[in-house]
Amino acid sequence: MNEPVVYLNEGFVPASQAHLNIYDLGIVLGATVTEMTRTFRHEPFRLDEHVRRLLRSCKYAGFELDLDHDGLVECTRSLIETNGRLIGPEQDLGVVHFVTPGENRIYAGSAGSTVRLKPTLCIHSFPLPFSVWRPYFRQGAHVVTPSIRHVPPQCVDPKTKNRSRLH
Repeated sequence: MNEPVVYLNEGFVPASQAHLNIYDLGIVLGATVTEMTRTFRHEPFRLDEHVRRLLRSCKYAGFELDLDHDGLVECTRSLIETNGRLIGPEQDLGVVHFVTPGENRIYAGSAGSTVRLKPTLCIHSFPLPFSVWRPYFRQGAHVVTPSIRHVPPQCVDPKTKNRSRLH
């Protein structure tokens, strides 16, 4: 196969076939917890720590995953092994985990269902584009501290790593 794979919900699929439902709360409300790591020589960097932080964020957000720590590590390593074959030995991967609450039942027409809401879990990777960052390593980067404040900790626990950047 010449296409990367993605772990989506309960299994691996070709990246071109990995799609989120339009009723997914990650799309509808932007409700997503996330974690990202990278590889060095195709080995994940501090994967155990990243997976623990992802699971903590899921707990704070109230998302109950079917996979535990070991299952997430196993899926991530399998994805890296498979997708690592598609890049050269001098290249590395960025690995993204994200979890959403799952489908919005009202939008999907199943309001009032007593079935437990099943979170959406996705693990995907991409080749790290080192050439894009080369100038920042050589010359540095101009940064600005914005005047817009973060959401107060009374609203969203700051230990939760989430994807919302609209505030």
